Parts: sequence; structure tokens; C-alpha cells
Amino acid sequence: MKPNRLFVQLFFLLLLPLTFSITLDDLLNSYDFSFNAPQVNVSDIKVFGNDSDNDGTLDQLIINISTEVEGGNYSFTGDLYRQGRWITTITEFEKLLAGANTVLLTYHPTLLQNGTYNLTLTMQESFLTLFKKDNIFSFEYDNALFEKPAIEINISGFSLVSNDSDQEAEFLTINATLNVTAPGDYRLTALIKDNASSLSDEENKTLQTGITNVTFSFSANDLQRLRIENPTLYGMIAQNGFQYFFDFNVSIPLDLDDLDATTNHFGDTFKDGLVGPQGGNESEFLEINFSVDIEDAGDYIISLELADTFGTFVTIEKQSFNIPGGIQPIQYRINGTAIYLSGINGPYLIHQLTLMKGNTTEDSFTDIHTTAPYNFADFAKPSLPDLLISGTANNESAVQITVKNNGSAAALPFTITALDSNFSQISQGIADFLGPSETKDISLAVNFSNHSKVFLALDLDNSVEESSETNNIRLLGLTDGKITFSITLPAGWNLLSFPLDGDNKSISNLLSQSNSSIALSFNSTSDDWLFFRNETSNTFASLGFPQGFWVKPKSPITISFTGINHTYPIMFPLLKGWNLISYPSLQEINASRAIAEVNDSITMLFSYQNSSWLTYNTLRDPSLNTLTSLTPGLGYWLFAKNDVNFTFDGVFR
Repeated sequence: MKPNRLFVQLFFLLLLPLTFSITLDDLLNSYDFSFNAPQVNVSDIKVFGNDSDNDGTLDQLIINISTEVEGGNYSFTGDLYRQGRWITTITEFEKLLAGANTVLLTYHPTLLQNGTYNLTLTMQESFLTLFKKDNIFSFEYDNALFEKPAIEINISGFSLVSNDSDQEAEFLTINATLNVTAPGDYRLTALIKDNASSLSDEENKTLQTGITNVTFSFSANDLQRLRIENPTLYGMIAQNGFQYFFDFNVSIPLDLDDLDATTNHFGDTFKDGLVGPQGGNESEFLEINFSVDIEDAGDYIISLELADTFGTFVTIEKQSFNIPGGIQPIQYRINGTAIYLSGINGPYLIHQLTLMKGNTTEDSFTDIHTTAPYNFADFAKPSLPDLLISGTANNESAVQITVKNNGSAAALPFTITALDSNFSQISQGIADFLGPSETKDISLAVNFSNHSKVFLALDLDNSVEESSETNNIRLLGLTDGKITFSITLPAGWNLLSFPLDGDNKSISNLLSQSNSSIALSFNSTSDDWLFFRNETSNTFASLGFPQGFWVKPKSPITISFTGINHTYPIMFPLLKGWNLISYPSLQEINASRAIAEVNDSITMLFSYQNSSWLTYNTLRDPSLNTLTSLTPGLGYWLFAKNDVNFTFDGVFR
């Protein structure tokens, strides 16, 4: 197999509940995941319709894809977008022969409206994405030729509605006319927005065939709370098993003063800054300054939820204020340590700001202010322990380990584990308490006659949060200064690297061990794939720093690398875009700490293990990352926003 475009599949990461006004298409287009190589090819794409029931209208929209691949089982996924918005997806699974093939993607035309559609095409083989191209093909769709949707929607008007004696309105209503050809239960949604906020109203209706009038209502309180003025009705959605999306661009003149709603208490001007260097340049607080307009003096609670600009939660605080009447300045300080522990970089968004008196909500803002682009490392670290192995002594049956806490806080119960060369547990002990600057000796039973090397790991289950997670492992059992590192590979593609300065770096040696017929790597400088089939058919012949590489064993197998530790420090010259790198160390380390020094430049890490992708993305909640640590013997895709030198000195700082 010769991949020609490798796209690291993030679609499943992005289909998370989103609480921000950015479309999925915007998010996908903000990244460049593509890699170039000459072998997999899409030569032609055509579109046509098919009238399978001979009723005079086309009931299938078919996209014909001509492609040239190696033989195998493939999946083809075609995502259709209109006006930058995802509309529908079709995936076809095909067993293809080597050479030219034709694949048909068949769409239900009743889901489509008039307009220009863009096709994003993804081709996969055995979990590995070989080809992905956004907007690879565009076509005009005329629904006069095709079967009509089961429902059509037109806007018949809008109005402000007052249900009491004053002149101010309690509701904004939008009236729609529905033409239904397939009766049933529908969920109907109207979507409005202004430049900063959006709002929706949902109605569940049982619809009969023919014309039906439906009214959508938006409360004055919601419009006032979100400060939606002069909104645009930009879309409606009808769902009955299928989802039909209807584009609109209807401007609605609306003055918030015409609404009967809660009085605004928050001002419109916000400023932010860092407060209080606490040893070095770390700040104790993120300070937000704004004003409130209070009618009744008294005790109030202001709640502030902080997120990043992608909607990922950072922290939430509730603070009490005694506020006199009138317009008053508020100095709101957010705990900097909470921001540091989130591991999320700014700029930060005030996602929710709420003013309460007792149990009554007086005013609430959503997505009201975006801060300067702070880094989480700008804020004060908490007091944390730092465990390390300061010494060892061993005989044939046991090892004595001296553990020290170099941190500024006590470490509560943690484990000390002995592992064999396959990282299987040999022995384990527990330390119940270790204060700052304290040391403790722990003995583990280890039969060294059965093991050529032994790894000692502190806090293997990562139950203790430490200021440094990079110094918790030590290797014992060196022979003549040489280390043999072994790794067991499953059948199929594996992404690897040499953790050692190896004795034999030839690819032919690697392939002979791995029962594989090909090795692949990637040159970021030339943006090209490198391959090795044999001594006369290859574009690279040896491996080493800083290369990661792909091999594909035909069956599960264990391979070994022999050599010595690398000489540190090592410099990774990363280029803007994707880099396929090695991990030149025998120490497994935390992924977030690994890239902390260049966190402004590196946004994503990917590893391919056991036929699935593990991912780390700095732009989302850390709990959602499946790649938590860098592991000896594995290779990594790394995405850099700009050219940057990445210094490695045996552990990442």
C-alpha cells in the first residue's frame, strides 16, 4: 500500500456539543491536515440523476468518482456542504481491484434545496485515511428536476406581541407556512442571530398533508438577556427521521427598548489584565473590570464562567459583592491557579456572566467578552509534589529504591512499580506519605536473572498530580553499556520510532524483523512521502532521529532495537504544518507537559496504536484527549502553526 494523502481523521472530535457560534465547516477549514504523495489518485468526478421509478422526476442524485488505488477494502465518504454548512453525508464500502475503479455515492434528493453544493471526499483503508480533500468538486443543484422534499417552508411574516396593557412586547413571533407531502410527527426549529449571539425556538407538530401555518415565539427576556437586536432569521430545520435544512436571510427590525423584559444591569464595556506576579512572571489572577447599574443596594452574587473561544470550559467562579445603588465598577478576579490547572490557552471568553440577588437572577450575559491571548502558563502553578528516583541498588533478587520529593507539597499514597521489557508488572510497592524534601527507601522483590532489563516507575497510575511528570521512570539492567528495547506490534499499520541511538538503523533490518514488505516515512521539508520496498526500490534506506515511520506486519510480532541512549540535548527543527517525528527516549511522559515549552506553536499530536488514532488537541478540554503520554518506540504526527525549534534534553521540559 502506498498512501498518497494521509488525513488524520478528526471528524469524531468535532462532533461534540458546541456552545459557540462557529459551524463545523468553519472548524474543519481552519486546519490543514493534508499530505501529498503521488500514488492514490482521483481522476474524475461527475454528477447525474436517476429516475428509478419512471415517474418523470429524478429520485437519486449520484456522484460518480473515478479513482486509481491498490486493491483492497475501502470506504468512500462524501460530505455535501451548501453555503458553508454541512447538509448530508453518504459512505460507501467497496472492495476494489488494483488500478482504475468507479465508485458511486447515491444521495436522497429530497434533502437538498436549490443552490451550489461542495463535495468533501474522504477515502479510507483499514482505519487509515489515505485521501481527503475539502471542496474537491462543486455542482449546481436544480430541484425542479428531482423529487421534492417531504416538506417546504416559507416565511409569511413576523411581529411583536404584547399580552398585557402596556406598549412593550413579551414575544417576537415568526409565522411560517409549511407545505407537507409526507404527513407525520415533525420537530421544527427556527434560528435567529445577530453579530454576537444566536437563539432558536423549537416546535413539535403532527402535520397533515397540505398547507399548515406554524408560529415560532422568542421571549423578550431571552432576546434582552442575549442582547439580540435587529436579528436575522437565517435558517429553519424540519426533522422527521430525515433532517431538512432551509436557508433564509430575513432581517427583522427590533429595538430592545420595545421589549417588556428584565432591566439591563451589566454595562457594555469590559477590560481584562493580569494581576500579581508570584515569584517570577506567574500571575495570581485574571482580572475582569466592568460596571453594574443597581437599583436596590444590597448583597449580590456575580457568577462568571470562563471558556476558550471554542467553548471549552476553563473555570467558573461565584463571588459576593455588597453593591450600593447606581452605576458601580466591579473588579472581578479569577483564580489564576484554576486557569493553569485547566491547561487551556486563551484568548478566553466570558461564556456566562450572571447577577443574582438571593435566589433571583437579575441579569445574565452570554459570550460577552473575549480577553487578550493569555497562555495558561502565564498563571501561578499550585503547590505540587515532585517525585523522583534519586538512587537504586540491586542484587539478584531485589532492588532498593530511594525516592525523593523535590516538590513544594506532600505526596499522598503512590505506587512504585517494577516492569519488564514488555512493560508488564513484575513487582509493586506503596508509599503512604512523602513530605517536601523528604526521602524514603523502598525494597521490591525482583529476580534479575529472569530479566535483562527492568523499568522502575513512580506513580504509574498517575494518581498524584506533580509539578513534573517527566522524571518518574528509571531503567536498570544495562549490559556492556547497550540497551535492547523491544516492542510487540499487532498486524496492520504501526507508527514507530527508534527510542535509542541504534547499532543497526537500516530499514532492511527493520523489515526482516517485522515481516513487512514496505516502510513509509514523511519529509516535512519537501512535503513528500518516503518509501522503502527493497534495496533498489526506495527513497530512504536508514532510520533514526528525528524520523517516525510506518510499517505493516502481516501478523503480530515483536521487534527489537539495540543501542545506547541519545546524546542530549536534541533539537527538533519543526516546520509549519505536519511533522512526522520520533520519540528519542526510554521515558514515558505526559503529553501536555511534553509540548508546554512550545505550546503557542504546537496545537496537535497524534499517535496510531492498535489500529486506532490517539489524539491530543490543545484547543479542547484535556479530559477529551485520548493521547495522554508519549511512549518509547512510537512515532508521532505533530502539527506546528509556524516554524519552531523544539529542544529535547532527555525529558521534555
